[in-house]
Amino acid sequence: MLKYFILSLLFCVALAEQSATHQLLHIYPENDVHLTFLESLRNKYDVWYAASDRYDILLPLPQVQSLQIELQDAGLTSKIFIEDINKIIDDERERLRVKAPGFDYEDFNNLTMCNQELDKIAAKCIPGFVCTIDSIGDSTEKRPIKRLKISRRDSKRKIVWLDATTHAREWLTTATLFKIVKHMQDNYNGDSLVKSLLDKYDWHFIPIVNPDGYDFTWTQNRMWRKNRRMNMKPRCPGVDLNRNADNAWGTTGSGEDECSEIYRGPKVASEPETQALKRQYNLLGQNVLEVINIHAYGQYWMTSYGHVNPVTKKCYEAPDEKETVRIANAAADAIQEVFNTTWKRGPTCTTMYIASGLLIDDAKDRSGIRYTAVPEVRGNGFVVPPSEITPSFKEIWAGVTASIKAIEDGPFFSDN
Repeated sequence: MLKYFILSLLFCVALAEQSATHQLLHIYPENDVHLTFLESLRNKYDVWYAASDRYDILLPLPQVQSLQIELQDAGLTSKIFIEDINKIIDDERERLRVKAPGFDYEDFNNLTMCNQELDKIAAKCIPGFVCTIDSIGDSTEKRPIKRLKISRRDSKRKIVWLDATTHAREWLTTATLFKIVKHMQDNYNGDSLVKSLLDKYDWHFIPIVNPDGYDFTWTQNRMWRKNRRMNMKPRCPGVDLNRNADNAWGTTGSGEDECSEIYRGPKVASEPETQALKRQYNLLGQNVLEVINIHAYGQYWMTSYGHVNPVTKKCYEAPDEKETVRIANAAADAIQEVFNTTWKRGPTCTTMYIASGLLIDDAKDRSGIRYTAVPEVRGNGFVVPPSEITPSFKEIWAGVTASIKAIEDGPFFSDN
C-alpha cells in the first residue's frame, strides 16, 4: 500500500511540474569561457538548442530569475524568447483535438495513426516494387518499432536508411519523414529524380524510433525527450537514446544523472530501441549507402563524430572527415537554395556540441557504414505550426538527394 501511495504522490508532483508555467530563454555566449559555463548546465536544465552563438533553455517560471542572475554573474546576456510555452502547447492540443479524424500529411499525427498509415502505404505499393512493414524490435514498453521497406523483388541493391523521432518531442521530424515517403510513393512516374533513386536503391524508413516517448508526448507530457525506461529514481524515467550507443559511451557529452535530459543509460546500449537499431546496422553493414537520422531543431547537417579524443581532449576527427564534410556541404548548400536560408554543416563535435554515444557514430564505427548524417530541421522550438511541415520536407528532401549525388560522385562509391 505504501508503495502505491508513494508512486501516486510522485505522479502528482510530476503532473504539477508539467502544468507550471515554463519559459524559454535564449542565451548568447561570446567566448569559450561562456560556452564552458553553459555546457555545465546541460545536466541541470532542459537545453533545447546548443551552439557557439546561442543556447536555448526551457525552465519553470520560479527558476527563471535565479538562472538569469547566475548568467549575469557569468557575464552572459539572455532574453525570454517564449513567455509561456504551456499556452502554446495547450493551443496545439486543442487544435489537434477538434481537427478532422484520420491521418493528415499536412499536420501532426499520433502513434496509432502513424502506424496505420505505414500499413496503408505498404498496401498501395508502387507497381513493380515490394513494400513491406516489419518491426526491427520492441520498445521498452513493448511497442513495435515499425519500418517500411521499399525495394525490388530479390533486390541486392544498396540501402538508403532514414529514421526520425529518436527524441520524442521532435514531431516535425516525424511529419517530415512521412512527407518524404509520400512524395516518393506518389511521384515515381512523374519525377525523374524520384524514379532514378527508387530504381537504384532500396529505401528503409523508420518514422518513429522512440514509440513509447512519442506516445507519451501525445498523452502526458508534450516536452518529453527520452524513452520510457523506469530508472532507480522514480521521478526521473527515461534514457536519451542518442547518448546510449557504443561509440565513446559514457564520456563527455552525456549525462550520468538519471534526471538529466541527456542521461546515457546504466550501460552501453542498455535500451531495447538502441539494441534494435544496432542489430540492423550490424546486419546491413556496408550494404547501406547512407544512414540519415533526422532531428530537431536548428538548421544543421551534421556528420560523425560527436565525441572528443580522450588523449588530446579535442574533437575526434574521422579518417574520412574531408570526404564526409564535402557531402555535408553539398547537402546543406542544396537546402539553402530552397528558401534562401542558412544551414551550418560539419562534424557534430565541432559544429554544434560535444556528444558521446551517438547512434550515427555507432553505425559508422561499429557497423562499417561510411556515410552517416544528422539533419536538424528548421524552427525555433519543438512546438511548431503544421505550416512548417511542407517547407521542412522540401529542405530535407533537397539535402537527402544532394547527399546521395555527392556520395555517388565521390572516391568511395560502389553500387554493389
